[in-house]
Amino acid sequence: MRELIAEQDKISNTLVEKLAANDKVLEDINLKIKDFSCAMNDQLEFNKKMEAKVSQLAIALPVATNIE
Repeated sequence: MRELIAEQDKISNTLVEKLAANDKVLEDINLKIKDFSCAMNDQLEFNKKMEAKVSQLAIALPVATNIE
């Protein structure tokens, strides 16, 4: 009976170690996703600024090219 309890304890400890390792992996993935999300938001803001500038240029272009 003691051997069975000792074996179960060993299995339990191994499982706890593996779960801890999985938690660490998930934390790392979460950090990478947050970093990627921030980068995507930065890119979106940049794209909006570029779109505004292109719109301004598109409005100014006919005026600049129709010099008479």
